[in-house]
Amino acid sequence: MKNKRKKYLRIPLFIIIAVAVSAAVGTVLMIAIYFLPLKEIQKHCADSYPIFQKETNYYYWAPVYENTKLDNSTDAFMMNIAMYDGTSSRINNAMQNYYVMYSGDIDFFENVMMYINDDKTYEPALCAYGRYWHGYLLWLKPLLEFMDLQEIRMLNMALQFLLLIFVVIRLYTFCDKKLVLPFLFAILFINPVSTALCMQYSSIYYITLLSVLVITYLDKKQLRKNYYKIFVLNGIAIAFFDFFTYPLVAFGIPLIMILFLLNEDLWSELKCVIISFVCWLSSYALMWFSKWVIGGLITGDDIINNGLQQIRTRTISDAYGKDVTVFESIGRNFNFISGMPLKIFLILVIIMTLAFALSKKVKLSFDKNIIAIAIVGILPFIWYGVMRNHSYIHAYMTHRDLAVTVFAIMSALFLCFSIDDWEKGNTSDKRKVESKE
Repeated sequence: MKNKRKKYLRIPLFIIIAVAVSAAVGTVLMIAIYFLPLKEIQKHCADSYPIFQKETNYYYWAPVYENTKLDNSTDAFMMNIAMYDGTSSRINNAMQNYYVMYSGDIDFFENVMMYINDDKTYEPALCAYGRYWHGYLLWLKPLLEFMDLQEIRMLNMALQFLLLIFVVIRLYTFCDKKLVLPFLFAILFINPVSTALCMQYSSIYYITLLSVLVITYLDKKQLRKNYYKIFVLNGIAIAFFDFFTYPLVAFGIPLIMILFLLNEDLWSELKCVIISFVCWLSSYALMWFSKWVIGGLITGDDIINNGLQQIRTRTISDAYGKDVTVFESIGRNFNFISGMPLKIFLILVIIMTLAFALSKKVKLSFDKNIIAIAIVGILPFIWYGVMRNHSYIHAYMTHRDLAVTVFAIMSALFLCFSIDDWEKGNTSDKRKVESKE
């Protein structure tokens, strides 16, 4: 009984220690990054202005198709924060994340040039955005010392492509071959072209790939023992780096992958889902809350109240002045995945699935563990219901959470397929350590 109690106590203890250490390290790093010189940062922000001017706030790299929409407005906003020199201490700047906003109907990318040129046409207002960690500044500020947005996009594309290739190789070689196609379909659904071109979309994409990469280095025994740690660190990373874009992807895809690889009895799988979600949500919320507390203590401002007010705003049903139902929120996100390319994509998935099912080399059998995977697959719909305001207004990015559903469906199908040629010498056998400790 004592051992069992210790076993369950170690999880909350790990969450508390991990969040406390991460918050302390994050605070030091954020303060340190504000000591970088701003001359070159401001120059490269100015060099990026023509790109924003040409593309405007919301650019479609494939016009007509909603899921190709880039959020240039937020990218320009990120640059506004990165280039602000401020009048208060760097410590205060790092906690409040100040930027200058000019009165009038001025876009964020226009603010870049107006601030750099010290434009007096409009009255400038100093604004604070302390409720987020803004961890992206750890890479954005150093990059802006040497390159503009165009070069950052090229670098981002190269890094994301190489990381994806490496993850796929690891999955194929050291995990289970049957996971590769479902994973690639989910990645295509996320739209890696957009994640390369839009800085705001990049954080979750990197966290997802890195979480999956960690999984490929753990055998079955290590996964069973440490999966909760993955989601604690995953939640912390999202709270630190992300701008509340499509966080469920970074949780759902790794969890489905773990369920697929463990493939244990139904109760163990359901327990894994519950523990993983509690660990992820707790660490995510606590890490986010820690910025409000630390920022408030350092600056003396009521950041906690500001953060709580934002949560209330994003969870209400009102959006664009109307009462939005759960089904309207879900429907709006589905609208962003319409279009002929995606219809062709879904048809190919169906054809491929039927081809596998009808193949003589494939044996189809029901695996009860797809129930646990199915539960993870419906989380985006629950998320859209709870975060109704945010999911409705920002459907251009939150629709990517449906990649979790796509991955769940594909993984469940492949879990029920037994493919002779793949089962022979399948590298997942290397991971099949005893099913029980």
